[in-house]
Amino acid sequence: MEKDILNIYYKSVEYKINKRYPSLRYEVEQLELPPSLLQYDSYWRGLESIIHDLITRFDIPVEHCLEFGTEYGYSAVAFSNYFRKVTGVDTFDGDDHTGKHANNYEEMVQRLARWKNIKLVKSDYRDFIENNHQHYDLIHVDIIHTFSETYNCGLWAAEHSKCAIFHDTESYPEVKKACYQIACATNKLFYNYDKFFGLGIIV
Repeated sequence: MEKDILNIYYKSVEYKINKRYPSLRYEVEQLELPPSLLQYDSYWRGLESIIHDLITRFDIPVEHCLEFGTEYGYSAVAFSNYFRKVTGVDTFDGDDHTGKHANNYEEMVQRLARWKNIKLVKSDYRDFIENNHQHYDLIHVDIIHTFSETYNCGLWAAEHSKCAIFHDTESYPEVKKACYQIACATNKLFYNYDKFFGLGIIV
Protein backbone atom coordinates (compact mmCIF):
# COMPACT_ATOMS: atom_id res chain seq x y z
CA MET A 1 0.00 0.00 0.00
CA GLU A 2 2.76 2.43 1.00
CA LYS A 3 4.71 1.54 -2.16
CA ASP A 4 1.65 2.22 -4.32
CA ILE A 5 1.15 5.62 -2.69
CA LEU A 6 4.81 6.51 -3.29
CA ASN A 7 4.55 5.45 -6.94
CA ILE A 8 1.50 7.65 -7.43
CA TYR A 9 3.30 10.56 -5.76
CA TYR A 10 6.43 10.20 -7.90
CA LYS A 11 4.36 9.89 -11.08
CA SER A 12 2.54 13.07 -10.12
CA VAL A 13 5.82 14.92 -9.55
CA GLU A 14 7.21 13.61 -12.85
CA TYR A 15 4.09 14.75 -14.70
CA LYS A 16 4.35 18.26 -13.25
CA ILE A 17 8.04 18.53 -14.12
CA ASN A 18 7.50 17.34 -17.69
CA LYS A 19 4.59 19.74 -18.12
CA ARG A 20 6.59 22.68 -16.78
CA TYR A 21 9.74 21.86 -18.75
CA PRO A 22 8.54 20.13 -21.93
CA SER A 23 10.92 18.28 -24.22
CA LEU A 24 10.86 16.13 -27.32
CA ARG A 25 11.03 12.42 -26.53
CA TYR A 26 14.26 10.88 -27.83
CA GLU A 27 13.60 7.50 -29.41
CA VAL A 28 16.66 5.40 -30.13
CA GLU A 29 16.69 3.89 -33.59
CA GLN A 30 19.73 1.65 -33.15
CA LEU A 31 21.66 0.61 -30.05
CA GLU A 32 25.38 -0.05 -30.43
CA LEU A 33 27.73 -1.18 -27.66
CA PRO A 34 31.17 0.44 -28.05
CA PRO A 35 34.00 -2.13 -28.26
CA SER A 36 36.13 -0.50 -25.55
CA LEU A 37 34.69 0.35 -22.13
CA LEU A 38 35.76 0.67 -18.52
CA GLN A 39 34.39 -2.22 -16.50
CA TYR A 40 32.74 -0.80 -13.41
CA ASP A 41 29.21 -0.02 -12.31
CA SER A 42 28.88 3.58 -13.47
CA TYR A 43 25.64 5.55 -13.27
CA TRP A 44 26.32 6.34 -16.94
CA ARG A 45 26.16 2.67 -17.90
CA GLY A 46 23.55 2.10 -20.61
CA LEU A 47 24.01 5.47 -22.26
CA GLU A 48 27.17 4.35 -24.06
CA SER A 49 24.90 2.35 -26.39
CA ILE A 50 23.15 5.46 -27.79
CA ILE A 51 26.27 7.51 -28.67
CA HIS A 52 26.40 6.19 -32.24
CA ASP A 53 22.68 6.81 -32.63
CA LEU A 54 23.12 10.43 -31.50
CA ILE A 55 25.99 10.99 -33.91
CA THR A 56 24.12 9.61 -36.91
CA ARG A 57 20.74 11.13 -36.01
CA PHE A 58 22.06 14.68 -35.71
CA ASP A 59 24.97 14.37 -38.15
CA ILE A 60 27.52 15.28 -35.47
CA PRO A 61 31.15 15.53 -36.64
CA VAL A 62 33.50 13.25 -34.72
CA GLU A 63 36.66 15.34 -34.40
CA HIS A 64 36.48 16.61 -30.81
CA CYS A 65 34.28 15.78 -27.81
CA LEU A 66 34.51 17.84 -24.62
CA GLU A 67 33.29 16.58 -21.26
CA PHE A 68 32.63 18.49 -18.05
CA GLY A 69 32.52 16.06 -15.14
CA THR A 70 34.70 13.08 -16.03
CA GLU A 71 34.74 11.56 -12.53
CA TYR A 72 36.09 7.99 -12.96
CA GLY A 73 36.24 8.05 -16.77
CA TYR A 74 33.39 5.78 -17.87
CA SER A 75 31.74 8.20 -20.28
CA ALA A 76 35.07 9.61 -21.52
CA VAL A 77 36.18 6.13 -22.56
CA ALA A 78 32.79 5.49 -24.19
CA PHE A 79 33.13 8.69 -26.24
CA SER A 80 36.70 7.77 -27.21
CA ASN A 81 35.33 4.96 -29.36
CA TYR A 82 33.72 7.49 -31.68
CA PHE A 83 35.61 10.79 -31.43
CA ARG A 84 39.17 11.35 -32.59
CA LYS A 85 39.84 13.46 -29.51
CA VAL A 86 38.15 13.55 -26.10
CA THR A 87 38.95 16.21 -23.51
CA GLY A 88 37.74 15.50 -19.98
CA VAL A 89 37.54 18.45 -17.60
CA ASP A 90 37.08 17.87 -13.88
CA THR A 91 38.34 19.10 -10.53
CA PHE A 92 38.78 15.41 -9.60
CA ASP A 93 37.68 16.22 -6.05
CA GLY A 94 34.09 14.97 -6.31
CA ASP A 95 31.13 17.18 -5.37
CA ASP A 96 28.19 17.36 -2.97
CA HIS A 97 26.11 14.97 -5.10
CA THR A 98 28.68 12.33 -6.04
CA GLY A 99 30.59 12.66 -2.78
CA LYS A 100 33.75 14.59 -1.95
CA HIS A 101 37.06 12.69 -2.01
CA ALA A 102 40.80 13.25 -2.17
CA ASN A 103 42.00 14.55 -5.51
CA ASN A 104 42.52 11.60 -7.88
CA TYR A 105 43.72 13.39 -11.02
CA GLU A 106 47.04 11.54 -11.24
CA GLU A 107 45.33 8.22 -10.62
CA MET A 108 42.83 8.91 -13.42
CA VAL A 109 45.60 9.93 -15.84
CA GLN A 110 47.23 6.55 -15.24
CA ARG A 111 43.93 4.68 -15.39
CA LEU A 112 43.04 6.11 -18.79
CA ALA A 113 46.58 6.12 -20.22
CA ARG A 114 45.90 3.36 -22.75
CA TRP A 115 43.23 5.47 -24.46
CA LYS A 116 45.62 7.74 -26.32
CA ASN A 117 42.91 10.04 -27.67
CA ILE A 118 41.72 11.08 -24.17
CA LYS A 119 43.23 14.16 -22.51
CA LEU A 120 42.33 14.97 -18.90
CA VAL A 121 42.37 18.55 -17.63
CA LYS A 122 42.26 19.34 -13.92
CA SER A 123 40.11 22.46 -13.82
CA ASP A 124 36.84 23.94 -12.68
CA TYR A 125 34.54 24.41 -15.66
CA ARG A 126 34.41 28.17 -15.01
CA ASP A 127 38.17 28.53 -15.41
CA PHE A 128 38.15 26.31 -18.50
CA ILE A 129 35.47 28.26 -20.37
CA GLU A 130 36.79 31.71 -19.50
CA ASN A 131 38.02 33.32 -22.71
CA ASN A 132 37.60 29.95 -24.47
CA HIS A 133 36.07 30.54 -27.91
CA GLN A 134 36.76 27.08 -29.32
CA HIS A 135 33.91 25.14 -30.91
CA TYR A 136 33.43 21.43 -30.20
CA ASP A 137 31.41 18.78 -31.96
CA LEU A 138 29.75 17.40 -28.84
CA ILE A 139 29.89 18.58 -25.23
CA HIS A 140 28.81 16.38 -22.32
CA VAL A 141 27.82 18.12 -19.07
CA ASP A 142 27.71 15.97 -15.94
CA ILE A 143 28.75 18.31 -13.12
CA ILE A 144 27.09 19.04 -9.79
CA HIS A 145 23.34 18.91 -10.48
CA THR A 146 22.18 22.32 -9.33
CA PHE A 147 20.24 24.59 -11.66
CA SER A 148 22.71 27.48 -11.60
CA GLU A 149 25.83 25.38 -12.25
CA THR A 150 24.16 23.29 -14.96
CA TYR A 151 22.71 26.36 -16.64
CA ASN A 152 25.93 28.38 -16.60
CA CYS A 153 28.08 25.51 -17.87
CA GLY A 154 25.39 24.22 -20.20
CA LEU A 155 24.63 27.55 -21.86
CA TRP A 156 28.30 27.89 -22.82
CA ALA A 157 28.27 24.27 -23.98
CA ALA A 158 25.20 24.76 -26.18
CA GLU A 159 26.72 27.89 -27.69
CA HIS A 160 30.05 26.20 -28.41
CA SER A 161 28.97 22.85 -29.87
CA LYS A 162 26.69 21.29 -32.43
CA CYS A 163 25.18 19.12 -29.71
CA ALA A 164 25.27 19.39 -25.91
CA ILE A 165 24.11 16.54 -23.68
CA PHE A 166 23.30 16.53 -19.97
CA HIS A 167 23.16 13.50 -17.67
CA ASP A 168 20.56 13.02 -14.91
CA THR A 169 17.54 14.86 -16.30
CA GLU A 170 15.28 12.24 -14.74
CA SER A 171 16.93 11.99 -11.33
CA TYR A 172 17.52 15.74 -10.85
CA PRO A 173 14.64 18.02 -11.92
CA GLU A 174 16.96 21.06 -11.78
CA VAL A 175 19.00 19.57 -14.64
CA LYS A 176 15.87 19.21 -16.77
CA LYS A 177 14.85 22.76 -15.90
CA ALA A 178 18.29 24.02 -16.95
CA CYS A 179 18.11 22.11 -20.24
CA TYR A 180 14.70 23.58 -21.05
CA GLN A 181 15.84 27.14 -20.32
CA ILE A 182 19.10 26.69 -22.24
CA ALA A 183 17.17 25.45 -25.28
CA CYS A 184 14.89 28.50 -25.05
CA ALA A 185 17.85 30.88 -24.68
CA THR A 186 19.72 29.41 -27.66
CA ASN A 187 16.68 28.71 -29.86
CA LYS A 188 17.63 25.04 -30.07
CA LEU A 189 15.65 21.82 -29.64
CA PHE A 190 15.54 19.99 -26.31
CA TYR A 191 15.21 16.21 -26.51
CA ASN A 192 15.06 13.99 -23.45
CA TYR A 193 16.02 10.31 -23.25
CA ASP A 194 14.32 9.01 -20.13
CA LYS A 195 16.39 5.88 -19.43
CA PHE A 196 19.51 5.45 -17.26
CA PHE A 197 18.71 8.49 -15.08
CA GLY A 198 17.93 10.61 -18.14
CA LEU A 199 19.93 12.37 -20.83
CA GLY A 200 19.06 15.85 -22.01
CA ILE A 201 20.03 16.58 -25.62
CA ILE A 202 20.21 20.13 -26.96
CA VAL A 203 20.79 20.43 -30.67
